[in-house]
Amino acid sequence: TVVHNTKWKAPPDTHIKCNYDAGFNVQNLTSTAGWIIRNHDGIAQHWGSLQLDNTSTPLEAETKALLAALQQTWIRGYRRVIMEGDCETLTSLVTGSTFHNNLANLLDDIRTWARKFSNVQFSFVRRGGNKLAHELAKFGCNSTSFYSDSCTLPIWLHQHYCNDFG
Repeated sequence: TVVHNTKWKAPPDTHIKCNYDAGFNVQNLTSTAGWIIRNHDGIAQHWGSLQLDNTSTPLEAETKALLAALQQTWIRGYRRVIMEGDCETLTSLVTGSTFHNNLANLLDDIRTWARKFSNVQFSFVRRGGNKLAHELAKFGCNSTSFYSDSCTLPIWLHQHYCNDFG
């Protein structure tokens, strides 16, 4: 299912939503991933970011970010999820409406992980609806290769979080 939103929208109470994004630096070919898992009330449950290795294109970074977010969602025990990102091309690739030979192995990994869930949906949202994941990808791994939390949102993320509610 491909859904187009411009602002973050809460999932139904039967699901959680995991927004994910990637950052890609064309100068040094480094990339990062960010994700945030929220419930039907929009309350952040878990979030994190990580540095991605051996990534050569922005689309590859987005694909690796989705795989990492899917794994982090599974690890935390969620089984009915909406995976939402702002790369429409990737959403089309994952749902099988297009094909990309260079990403075939990563896409197979995503589909393998997706089969573990009792229900998983992949949706596209414009950047405005994916701001928290974008900020986590951009700023979450400045001093470490992996960051994850479930207690207190970073201060630099709080304003974006509040904007989703008003």
